[in-house]
Amino acid sequence: MKILQKRWLLTAGIVLALVGAACGGGETTPAPRPAAAPSPTSIATPPPVTEATPTAPTEVIEVEEARFQWEAFDVDEGAKPAIALGGKGTPHIAYMREALSGGFVKHALWNGNGFDITEVARGYFYGPLDIDVGPGDVPQISWHDHQASSFRPDLGDATRAILTDSGWQVETVRDDGHDGWDNRIVVDSQGRPHISAVDPAQFGSSSGVEYYFFDGAQWTVESIGAGPINYEWGTFIALDSQDSPHITYFSTSTGELFYATRTDSGWVIETVDSEGDVGRFSSLVLDGNDNPHIAYFEIEPGAPSTGTTSGYVKYAVRGDSGWETTRIDKLESVFIGMLGARNITSILLDNSGNPMFSYADEDVIKLAYFDGSRWNTETIVTSDGVPFGQLTSLDIDADGVLHLTYTEVTKRSQPGISGTVKYVRGTPISG
Repeated sequence: MKILQKRWLLTAGIVLALVGAACGGGETTPAPRPAAAPSPTSIATPPPVTEATPTAPTEVIEVEEARFQWEAFDVDEGAKPAIALGGKGTPHIAYMREALSGGFVKHALWNGNGFDITEVARGYFYGPLDIDVGPGDVPQISWHDHQASSFRPDLGDATRAILTDSGWQVETVRDDGHDGWDNRIVVDSQGRPHISAVDPAQFGSSSGVEYYFFDGAQWTVESIGAGPINYEWGTFIALDSQDSPHITYFSTSTGELFYATRTDSGWVIETVDSEGDVGRFSSLVLDGNDNPHIAYFEIEPGAPSTGTTSGYVKYAVRGDSGWETTRIDKLESVFIGMLGARNITSILLDNSGNPMFSYADEDVIKLAYFDGSRWNTETIVTSDGVPFGQLTSLDIDADGVLHLTYTEVTKRSQPGISGTVKYVRGTPISG
Protein backbone atom coordinates (compact mmCIF):
# COMPACT_ATOMS: atom_id res chain seq x y z
CA MET A 1 0.00 0.00 0.00
CA LYS A 2 1.20 3.48 -0.80
CA ILE A 3 -0.36 6.62 0.62
CA LEU A 4 0.18 9.18 -2.10
CA GLN A 5 0.18 12.90 -2.41
CA LYS A 6 0.41 13.53 -6.13
CA ARG A 7 4.06 12.78 -7.07
CA TRP A 8 5.23 12.76 -3.44
CA LEU A 9 5.37 9.64 -1.29
CA LEU A 10 4.11 10.44 2.19
CA THR A 11 4.41 7.05 3.81
CA ALA A 12 5.45 3.59 2.76
CA GLY A 13 2.68 1.04 3.08
CA ILE A 14 2.79 -2.33 4.69
CA VAL A 15 2.73 -5.33 2.39
CA LEU A 16 0.80 -8.00 4.22
CA ALA A 17 1.70 -11.69 4.05
CA LEU A 18 -1.13 -13.76 2.66
CA VAL A 19 -2.97 -15.48 5.46
CA GLY A 20 -5.97 -17.77 5.67
CA ALA A 21 -9.31 -16.46 6.82
CA ALA A 22 -10.16 -17.44 10.38
CA CYS A 23 -13.25 -19.63 10.45
CA GLY A 24 -13.21 -21.00 13.98
CA GLY A 25 -14.67 -19.89 17.28
CA GLY A 26 -13.76 -16.99 19.54
CA GLU A 27 -10.64 -14.91 19.29
CA THR A 28 -8.85 -12.20 21.20
CA THR A 29 -9.06 -8.76 19.63
CA PRO A 30 -5.54 -7.56 18.92
CA ALA A 31 -4.48 -4.26 20.41
CA PRO A 32 -4.73 -1.44 17.86
CA ARG A 33 -1.45 -0.63 16.16
CA PRO A 34 -1.58 2.93 14.88
CA ALA A 35 0.83 3.61 12.06
CA ALA A 36 3.25 6.47 12.39
CA ALA A 37 1.83 9.72 11.09
CA PRO A 38 3.50 10.83 7.86
CA SER A 39 5.60 13.95 7.69
CA PRO A 40 3.80 16.69 5.76
CA THR A 41 5.37 17.89 2.55
CA SER A 42 5.32 21.56 1.60
CA ILE A 43 3.44 22.05 -1.66
CA ALA A 44 1.58 24.83 -3.35
CA THR A 45 -1.61 26.01 -1.69
CA PRO A 46 -4.70 24.71 -3.53
CA PRO A 47 -7.24 27.21 -4.82
CA PRO A 48 -9.98 28.23 -2.39
CA VAL A 49 -13.24 26.29 -2.42
CA THR A 50 -16.32 28.20 -3.49
CA GLU A 51 -20.00 27.45 -3.10
CA ALA A 52 -21.24 24.58 -5.28
CA THR A 53 -23.91 25.04 -7.93
CA PRO A 54 -26.29 22.28 -9.08
CA THR A 55 -24.63 21.73 -12.44
CA ALA A 56 -22.67 18.86 -13.95
CA PRO A 57 -19.35 20.31 -15.16
CA THR A 58 -17.53 18.34 -17.83
CA GLU A 59 -13.92 19.37 -17.13
CA VAL A 60 -12.09 16.98 -14.81
CA ILE A 61 -8.39 17.29 -13.99
CA GLU A 62 -5.82 15.34 -11.97
CA VAL A 63 -4.43 17.85 -9.48
CA GLU A 64 -0.73 18.67 -9.60
CA GLU A 65 -0.55 19.37 -5.88
CA ALA A 66 -2.74 17.41 -3.51
CA ARG A 67 -5.36 19.11 -1.39
CA PHE A 68 -5.01 16.70 1.54
CA GLN A 69 -2.23 15.14 3.57
CA TRP A 70 -3.06 11.46 4.13
CA GLU A 71 -2.09 9.21 7.01
CA ALA A 72 -3.11 5.57 7.51
CA PHE A 73 -3.77 3.33 10.54
CA ASP A 74 -4.50 -0.37 10.95
CA VAL A 75 -7.81 -1.07 12.69
CA ASP A 76 -8.22 -4.86 12.96
CA GLU A 77 -8.65 -8.08 11.00
CA GLY A 78 -11.95 -7.98 9.11
CA ALA A 79 -13.63 -6.73 5.94
CA LYS A 80 -16.27 -4.48 4.38
CA PRO A 81 -16.00 -1.56 6.83
CA ALA A 82 -18.19 1.53 7.06
CA ILE A 83 -17.45 4.78 8.86
CA ALA A 84 -19.54 7.49 10.53
CA LEU A 85 -18.51 10.41 12.73
CA GLY A 86 -19.86 11.33 16.14
CA GLY A 87 -20.82 14.85 17.11
CA LYS A 88 -17.22 15.80 17.96
CA GLY A 89 -15.88 14.30 14.74
CA THR A 90 -14.87 11.03 16.41
CA PRO A 91 -14.69 8.13 13.93
CA HIS A 92 -16.86 5.06 14.48
CA ILE A 93 -16.01 2.12 12.19
CA ALA A 94 -18.15 -1.01 11.82
CA TYR A 95 -16.71 -4.07 10.07
CA MET A 96 -17.25 -7.80 9.85
CA ARG A 97 -15.94 -11.26 9.13
CA GLU A 98 -18.01 -13.31 6.71
CA ALA A 99 -17.74 -16.94 7.79
CA LEU A 100 -19.96 -20.00 8.15
CA SER A 101 -18.81 -20.20 11.76
CA GLY A 102 -17.03 -17.55 13.74
CA GLY A 103 -18.37 -14.67 11.70
CA PHE A 104 -18.65 -11.39 13.55
CA VAL A 105 -19.62 -7.74 13.46
CA LYS A 106 -17.38 -5.36 15.42
CA HIS A 107 -17.32 -1.68 16.30
CA ALA A 108 -14.14 0.39 16.55
CA LEU A 109 -14.13 3.80 18.24
CA TRP A 110 -11.19 6.17 17.81
CA ASN A 111 -9.68 7.14 21.21
CA GLY A 112 -7.12 9.65 19.95
CA ASN A 113 -4.27 7.20 19.50
CA GLY A 114 -5.92 4.03 18.23
CA PHE A 115 -9.21 2.18 18.34
CA ASP A 116 -11.24 0.72 21.19
CA ILE A 117 -12.85 -2.40 19.73
CA THR A 118 -15.97 -4.25 20.88
CA GLU A 119 -17.74 -7.24 19.40
CA VAL A 120 -21.33 -6.45 18.43
CA ALA A 121 -22.57 -9.88 17.32
CA ARG A 122 -21.35 -13.29 16.17
CA GLY A 123 -22.90 -15.60 13.56
CA TYR A 124 -23.19 -16.35 9.85
CA PHE A 125 -23.36 -12.84 8.39
CA TYR A 126 -22.92 -11.25 5.01
CA GLY A 127 -21.93 -7.75 3.91
CA PRO A 128 -21.86 -5.01 3.15
CA LEU A 129 -22.83 -3.56 6.50
CA ASP A 130 -23.36 0.08 7.37
CA ILE A 131 -23.18 2.44 10.35
CA ASP A 132 -24.64 5.79 11.28
CA VAL A 133 -24.37 7.87 14.46
CA GLY A 134 -27.60 9.42 15.65
CA PRO A 135 -28.59 11.98 18.29
CA GLY A 136 -26.65 11.65 21.53
CA ASP A 137 -23.73 10.13 19.60
CA VAL A 138 -25.45 6.73 19.60
CA PRO A 139 -24.16 4.44 16.82
CA GLN A 140 -26.43 2.05 14.94
CA ILE A 141 -25.25 -0.73 12.59
CA SER A 142 -27.07 -2.83 9.98
CA TRP A 143 -26.10 -6.05 8.18
CA HIS A 144 -27.53 -9.27 6.69
CA ASP A 145 -27.91 -12.26 9.02
CA HIS A 146 -28.34 -15.72 7.48
CA GLN A 147 -29.92 -16.86 10.79
CA ALA A 148 -28.53 -20.38 10.43
CA SER A 149 -25.17 -22.13 10.17
CA SER A 150 -25.84 -22.85 6.48
CA PHE A 151 -27.86 -21.16 3.77
CA ARG A 152 -31.64 -21.53 3.98
CA PRO A 153 -33.86 -19.57 1.56
CA ASP A 154 -36.64 -19.31 4.16
CA LEU A 155 -34.34 -17.59 6.64
CA GLY A 156 -32.22 -14.45 6.45
CA ASP A 157 -33.12 -10.88 7.33
CA ALA A 158 -31.70 -7.43 7.90
CA THR A 159 -30.39 -6.90 11.42
CA ARG A 160 -29.97 -3.68 13.38
CA ALA A 161 -27.73 -3.14 16.42
CA ILE A 162 -27.85 -0.06 18.64
CA LEU A 163 -25.46 0.81 21.45
CA THR A 164 -27.24 1.16 24.80
CA ASP A 165 -26.04 1.80 28.35
CA SER A 166 -25.92 -1.97 28.88
CA GLY A 167 -24.12 -2.76 25.63
CA TRP A 168 -25.12 -3.61 22.07
CA GLN A 169 -28.80 -4.43 21.56
CA VAL A 170 -29.27 -6.57 18.44
CA GLU A 171 -32.62 -7.19 16.77
CA THR A 172 -33.77 -8.82 13.54
CA VAL A 173 -36.09 -7.04 11.12
CA ARG A 174 -38.45 -9.98 10.57
CA ASP A 175 -39.81 -10.35 7.04
CA ASP A 176 -40.70 -13.11 4.59
CA GLY A 177 -37.96 -14.43 2.33
CA HIS A 178 -34.19 -14.17 2.52
CA ASP A 179 -33.83 -10.41 2.43
CA GLY A 180 -31.79 -7.59 3.92
CA TRP A 181 -28.96 -7.74 1.36
CA ASP A 182 -26.93 -4.71 0.23
CA ASN A 183 -28.30 -2.80 3.19
CA ARG A 184 -27.60 0.80 4.18
CA ILE A 185 -28.73 2.58 7.34
CA VAL A 186 -29.40 6.21 8.23
CA VAL A 187 -30.65 7.58 11.56
CA ASP A 188 -33.14 10.43 11.59
CA SER A 189 -33.39 13.46 13.87
CA GLN A 190 -35.42 11.43 16.40
CA GLY A 191 -32.88 8.60 16.53
CA ARG A 192 -35.05 6.25 14.43
CA PRO A 193 -33.32 3.97 11.90
CA HIS A 194 -34.22 3.82 8.20
CA ILE A 195 -32.71 0.99 6.11
CA SER A 196 -32.64 0.20 2.39
CA ALA A 197 -31.91 -3.35 1.26
CA VAL A 198 -32.62 -5.98 -1.41
CA ASP A 199 -34.87 -9.04 -1.27
CA PRO A 200 -33.00 -10.83 -4.06
CA ALA A 201 -34.48 -12.29 -7.23
CA GLN A 202 -31.87 -15.07 -6.94
CA PHE A 203 -33.98 -16.56 -4.14
CA GLY A 204 -37.28 -16.29 -5.96
CA SER A 205 -38.46 -12.91 -4.66
CA SER A 206 -40.09 -10.21 -6.77
CA SER A 207 -40.00 -7.63 -3.94
CA GLY A 208 -36.71 -6.15 -5.10
CA VAL A 209 -35.58 -3.09 -3.15
CA GLU A 210 -37.16 -2.77 0.28
CA TYR A 211 -37.39 0.00 2.88
CA TYR A 212 -37.33 -0.75 6.62
CA PHE A 213 -38.33 1.77 9.29
CA PHE A 214 -38.47 1.47 13.09
CA ASP A 215 -40.87 3.93 14.74
CA GLY A 216 -39.68 3.18 18.26
CA ALA A 217 -42.15 0.34 18.80
CA GLN A 218 -42.21 -1.82 15.67
CA TRP A 219 -40.61 -2.28 12.26
CA THR A 220 -42.39 -1.56 8.99
CA VAL A 221 -41.17 -3.21 5.76
CA GLU A 222 -42.18 -1.87 2.34
CA SER A 223 -41.31 -2.93 -1.19
CA ILE A 224 -40.66 0.32 -3.05
CA GLY A 225 -41.90 -1.07 -6.39
CA ALA A 226 -38.57 -1.67 -8.09
CA GLY A 227 -39.53 -5.13 -9.37
CA PRO A 228 -37.21 -8.16 -9.13
CA ILE A 229 -33.62 -7.11 -8.28
CA ASN A 230 -30.46 -9.16 -7.81
CA TYR A 231 -28.21 -8.47 -4.85
CA GLU A 232 -24.48 -7.49 -5.21
CA TRP A 233 -24.94 -4.04 -6.76
CA GLY A 234 -25.70 -1.87 -3.76
CA THR A 235 -28.46 0.39 -2.49
CA PHE A 236 -28.17 3.72 -0.73
CA ILE A 237 -30.53 5.69 1.49
CA ALA A 238 -30.55 9.33 2.59
CA LEU A 239 -33.08 11.45 4.47
CA ASP A 240 -34.30 14.88 3.44
CA SER A 241 -35.02 17.85 5.72
CA GLN A 242 -38.36 16.26 6.70
CA ASP A 243 -36.76 12.89 7.54
CA SER A 244 -38.33 11.33 4.43
CA PRO A 245 -36.28 8.59 2.72
CA HIS A 246 -34.65 8.73 -0.70
CA ILE A 247 -33.11 5.56 -2.18
CA THR A 248 -30.83 4.80 -5.15
CA TYR A 249 -30.39 1.39 -6.74
CA PHE A 250 -29.29 -0.44 -9.90
CA SER A 251 -31.80 -2.43 -11.93
CA THR A 252 -30.38 -5.77 -13.03
CA SER A 253 -33.15 -6.15 -15.63
CA THR A 254 -32.56 -2.85 -17.44
CA GLY A 255 -28.98 -1.93 -16.50
CA GLU A 256 -30.01 1.53 -15.30
CA LEU A 257 -29.68 3.74 -12.22
CA PHE A 258 -32.90 4.62 -10.41
CA TYR A 259 -33.85 7.09 -7.68
CA ALA A 260 -36.89 6.54 -5.44
CA THR A 261 -38.59 8.97 -3.08
CA ARG A 262 -41.35 8.25 -0.59
CA THR A 263 -44.40 10.49 -0.72
CA ASP A 264 -47.78 10.49 1.04
CA SER A 265 -49.22 8.55 -1.89
CA GLY A 266 -46.40 6.01 -2.18
CA TRP A 267 -43.01 5.63 -3.79
CA VAL A 268 -42.07 7.64 -6.88
CA ILE A 269 -39.27 6.19 -9.02
CA GLU A 270 -37.19 8.11 -11.58
CA THR A 271 -34.55 7.01 -14.06
CA VAL A 272 -31.27 8.84 -13.33
CA ASP A 273 -29.01 7.37 -16.02
CA SER A 274 -29.68 4.82 -18.76
CA GLU A 275 -26.70 5.33 -21.06
CA GLY A 276 -24.99 1.95 -21.20
CA ASP A 277 -24.56 -0.54 -18.34
CA VAL A 278 -24.73 2.04 -15.59
CA GLY A 279 -25.72 2.51 -11.94
CA ARG A 280 -23.90 -0.10 -9.87
CA PHE A 281 -22.49 0.81 -6.43
CA SER A 282 -24.30 4.13 -6.03
CA SER A 283 -24.03 6.49 -3.08
CA LEU A 284 -26.33 9.42 -2.37
CA VAL A 285 -26.33 12.70 -0.47
CA LEU A 286 -28.94 15.48 -0.30
CA ASP A 287 -27.95 19.12 -0.10
CA GLY A 288 -29.56 21.91 1.95
CA ASN A 289 -32.32 22.25 -0.64
CA ASP A 290 -32.91 18.47 -0.69
CA ASN A 291 -31.37 18.21 -4.17
CA PRO A 292 -29.86 14.73 -4.72
CA HIS A 293 -26.19 14.19 -5.62
CA ILE A 294 -25.22 10.66 -6.66
CA ALA A 295 -21.92 8.88 -7.37
CA TYR A 296 -21.99 5.53 -9.19
CA PHE A 297 -20.24 3.22 -11.66
CA GLU A 298 -20.63 2.64 -15.40
CA ILE A 299 -19.07 -0.45 -16.99
CA GLU A 300 -17.00 0.52 -20.01
CA PRO A 301 -18.75 -0.31 -23.29
CA GLY A 302 -17.56 -3.72 -24.45
CA ALA A 303 -16.02 -4.61 -21.06
CA PRO A 304 -17.24 -7.71 -19.20
CA SER A 305 -19.94 -7.34 -16.56
CA THR A 306 -18.45 -10.07 -14.35
CA GLY A 307 -14.90 -10.76 -13.21
CA THR A 308 -12.32 -8.00 -13.63
CA THR A 309 -13.64 -5.11 -15.67
CA SER A 310 -13.06 -1.43 -16.37
CA GLY A 311 -15.39 1.53 -16.33
CA TYR A 312 -16.17 5.04 -15.21
CA VAL A 313 -17.17 6.61 -11.94
CA LYS A 314 -19.93 9.10 -12.62
CA TYR A 315 -21.70 11.93 -10.84
CA ALA A 316 -25.36 12.90 -11.23
CA VAL A 317 -27.31 15.87 -9.93
CA ARG A 318 -30.93 16.78 -10.58
CA GLY A 319 -31.12 20.31 -11.93
CA ASP A 320 -33.93 22.47 -13.29
CA SER A 321 -33.91 20.60 -16.60
CA GLY A 322 -33.66 17.11 -15.14
CA TRP A 323 -30.77 14.82 -14.35
CA GLU A 324 -27.30 15.93 -15.43
CA THR A 325 -24.53 13.33 -15.44
CA THR A 326 -20.74 13.54 -15.77
CA ARG A 327 -18.02 10.93 -16.19
CA ILE A 328 -15.44 11.80 -13.52
CA ASP A 329 -12.67 9.22 -13.81
CA LYS A 330 -11.87 5.75 -15.12
CA LEU A 331 -11.12 2.63 -13.07
CA GLU A 332 -9.21 -0.19 -14.72
CA SER A 333 -9.45 -3.06 -12.22
CA VAL A 334 -12.93 -3.43 -10.73
CA PHE A 335 -13.47 -7.06 -9.75
CA ILE A 336 -17.20 -7.80 -9.96
CA GLY A 337 -18.93 -10.83 -8.52
CA MET A 338 -19.94 -12.56 -5.30
CA LEU A 339 -16.51 -11.95 -3.76
CA GLY A 340 -15.86 -8.70 -5.56
CA ALA A 341 -16.93 -5.08 -5.48
CA ARG A 342 -19.65 -3.67 -3.30
CA ASN A 343 -20.01 0.03 -2.45
CA ILE A 344 -17.06 1.41 -4.40
CA THR A 345 -18.29 5.03 -4.17
CA SER A 346 -19.00 7.15 -1.08
CA ILE A 347 -20.29 10.69 -1.63
CA LEU A 348 -20.71 13.65 0.71
CA LEU A 349 -20.86 17.44 0.66
CA ASP A 350 -17.90 19.37 1.97
CA ASN A 351 -18.28 22.23 4.44
CA SER A 352 -18.94 24.67 1.61
CA GLY A 353 -21.65 22.48 0.11
CA ASN A 354 -19.52 21.12 -2.73
CA PRO A 355 -19.85 17.42 -3.64
CA MET A 356 -16.88 15.09 -3.19
CA PHE A 357 -16.59 11.33 -3.14
CA SER A 358 -14.11 8.50 -2.71
CA TYR A 359 -13.99 5.59 -5.17
CA ALA A 360 -11.90 2.47 -5.59
CA ASP A 361 -10.94 -0.60 -7.55
CA GLU A 362 -8.49 -3.34 -6.52
CA ASP A 363 -5.44 -1.17 -7.24
CA VAL A 364 -6.24 2.40 -6.22
CA ILE A 365 -8.42 4.53 -3.93
CA LYS A 366 -9.07 8.06 -5.13
CA LEU A 367 -10.93 11.23 -4.24
CA ALA A 368 -12.95 13.43 -6.59
CA TYR A 369 -14.01 16.91 -5.50
CA PHE A 370 -15.79 19.84 -7.08
CA ASP A 371 -14.00 23.13 -6.36
CA GLY A 372 -16.81 25.43 -7.44
CA SER A 373 -16.00 25.43 -11.14
CA ARG A 374 -14.63 22.01 -12.07
CA TRP A 375 -14.02 18.48 -10.82
CA ASN A 376 -10.59 17.46 -9.59
CA THR A 377 -9.25 14.00 -8.72
CA GLU A 378 -6.58 13.04 -6.23
CA THR A 379 -4.99 9.68 -5.47
CA ILE A 380 -5.24 8.61 -1.82
CA VAL A 381 -3.77 5.09 -1.78
CA THR A 382 -2.20 2.74 -4.31
CA SER A 383 -1.73 -0.97 -3.78
CA ASP A 384 1.65 -2.65 -3.25
CA GLY A 385 0.32 -5.94 -4.59
CA VAL A 386 -2.27 -6.63 -1.88
CA PRO A 387 -5.64 -5.90 -3.53
CA PHE A 388 -8.18 -3.55 -2.01
CA GLY A 389 -11.67 -4.71 -1.07
CA GLN A 390 -13.07 -1.98 -3.37
CA LEU A 391 -15.54 -0.81 -0.74
CA THR A 392 -14.87 2.72 0.50
CA SER A 393 -16.68 4.70 3.15
CA LEU A 394 -16.03 8.43 3.60
CA ASP A 395 -17.05 11.13 6.08
CA ILE A 396 -15.99 14.71 6.86
CA ASP A 397 -15.75 16.61 10.15
CA ALA A 398 -16.38 20.26 10.99
CA ASP A 399 -12.73 21.17 10.32
CA GLY A 400 -12.87 19.71 6.80
CA VAL A 401 -10.78 16.68 7.74
CA LEU A 402 -11.72 13.58 5.74
CA HIS A 403 -12.08 10.17 7.37
CA LEU A 404 -12.08 7.05 5.19
CA THR A 405 -12.06 3.29 5.72
CA TYR A 406 -11.38 0.34 3.41
CA THR A 407 -9.93 -3.20 3.41
CA GLU A 408 -6.63 -4.65 2.26
CA VAL A 409 -7.65 -8.16 1.17
CA THR A 410 -5.49 -11.11 2.18
CA LYS A 411 -7.91 -13.89 1.22
CA ARG A 412 -10.91 -14.17 -1.07
CA SER A 413 -12.93 -17.38 -0.74
CA GLN A 414 -16.47 -18.45 0.08
CA PRO A 415 -18.32 -17.12 1.92
CA GLY A 416 -16.44 -13.81 1.77
CA ILE A 417 -13.25 -11.79 1.83
CA SER A 418 -10.91 -11.23 4.75
CA GLY A 419 -7.99 -8.91 5.36
CA THR A 420 -6.99 -5.82 7.30
CA VAL A 421 -9.42 -2.98 7.92
CA LYS A 422 -7.69 0.37 7.38
CA TYR A 423 -8.50 3.89 8.53
CA VAL A 424 -7.17 6.88 6.60
CA ARG A 425 -7.34 10.51 7.68
CA GLY A 426 -6.99 13.36 5.18
CA THR A 427 -6.05 16.75 6.65
CA PRO A 428 -6.51 19.80 4.40
CA ILE A 429 -3.20 21.33 3.33
CA SER A 430 -2.99 25.06 3.95
CA GLY A 431 -0.40 27.55 2.78
